[in-house]
Amino acid sequence: ALQADPFLTSASGARALGLMRLYKTEESLDLHNSILWMEPGNARILSARNMLLNYLSGQDRQAVFEAHKEFGTHFPTDEFQVFFNPPEPEKKLRVGFVSPDLRHHSVAFFLKPILANLDPERVQTILYHGHHIEDATSAELRSLAGKWTNLNGIDDNLAAEIIRKDAPDILIDLAGHSAMNRLPLFAKNLAPVQMTYLGYPNTTGLPAIGYRLVDEMTDPTGEADALATEKLLRFSPCAWAYEPPKDAPAPSMPEAGAPITFGSFNNFLKVSVETLSAWAQLLERLPGSRLLIKSPYLEDSEVLASVREKLSAAGIATDRVELLGFFASPAEHLAAYSRVDVALDTFPYNGTTTTCEALWMGVPVVSLIGDRHASRVGLSLLSAVGHADWATENTEAYIEKATALSHDGALRQSLRSSLREDLAKSILSDHLGHAACFETALRLAWREWCTNQG
Repeated sequence: ALQADPFLTSASGARALGLMRLYKTEESLDLHNSILWMEPGNARILSARNMLLNYLSGQDRQAVFEAHKEFGTHFPTDEFQVFFNPPEPEKKLRVGFVSPDLRHHSVAFFLKPILANLDPERVQTILYHGHHIEDATSAELRSLAGKWTNLNGIDDNLAAEIIRKDAPDILIDLAGHSAMNRLPLFAKNLAPVQMTYLGYPNTTGLPAIGYRLVDEMTDPTGEADALATEKLLRFSPCAWAYEPPKDAPAPSMPEAGAPITFGSFNNFLKVSVETLSAWAQLLERLPGSRLLIKSPYLEDSEVLASVREKLSAAGIATDRVELLGFFASPAEHLAAYSRVDVALDTFPYNGTTTTCEALWMGVPVVSLIGDRHASRVGLSLLSAVGHADWATENTEAYIEKATALSHDGALRQSLRSSLREDLAKSILSDHLGHAACFETALRLAWREWCTNQG
């Protein structure tokens, strides 16, 4: 298609996505920027570009913030929307959630404990799904909501009409700039209060979204506020509530005599050049140790070749690395942790679901703390389970911590049986308390709107 028409942006966009699937992030970013030169207001390309900026190391955070604000300039807020929602501070709130991920997806896993524990006398929920797939997880979420609507394939104008008829008091985006988001909908000012939460590790840059739900560790007061177009609501000691899969196997140790194995089950998009450099130094420090990497698309030969090329460029011998692709069974996926001694977090974009899963399977996680939300998630999660010391301040400390854990077999044996209990007793598993904090944040924002109507 591009040979026929080099300026066909839809084909260039598809190629840019293909480069992402091959984990060629820098090339994909260059192509996204080229498309934006031709079509500056393309919402999908702007979002994909912003998403990519979170993965790449060496990105100035102020420049990343400006890129996100650029998105907002193309979608100015509809200032003339009139709301007929009664400004009653203590009324039962109608709260809508917009996401393409109300299915078997990490966002759904973290959303479910909230929906299941909100006070039905104080909050009525409406779910707006944006994906053609509706699965068993969708059905479960649907059963927890007051209303369910699938907006997949419905254009923004018609979708806006549907949402306005429902008259939500609060509308919450759960996707940010991730794939298949509906951020332009929020520019239409569809509810008195609009928020973003959970599905994206950065600001939306959209002036119409007034609040972003975070915690103090991911977004320290003062410093982080200057890098968000939204007002940051630090609503809970930890921004996530985790519910492990019901069919998760019991934690088990690697086979006796097996070489020390470091593992990363994060999406390989998060494996930056700096991450690979740290892993190369770690493997060099521990001769005989191995690396187990599990990520989507690694079952594809072209993707495998691309990843092996990256490993070689970083100085990691491919015979010391095992690459695994997608497992359809969550139980099989979690069982693979029985082969891992120490899990290695990625940076500057930390894992979230993968960190929780590793801890649930009794595997310690070493993380590196950065200067923005995406690289402070590990600190928040590890602090929540009482292991903040595994979140390190620099690359050398990251390597030292992973080395120390690999040398202490007795500690790892103990952790294999105790980490699940640490997580179960933590605020991550206090679903009722987390939902109460979430509800309090909603009420705070709603009262603020009511006050401004006076």
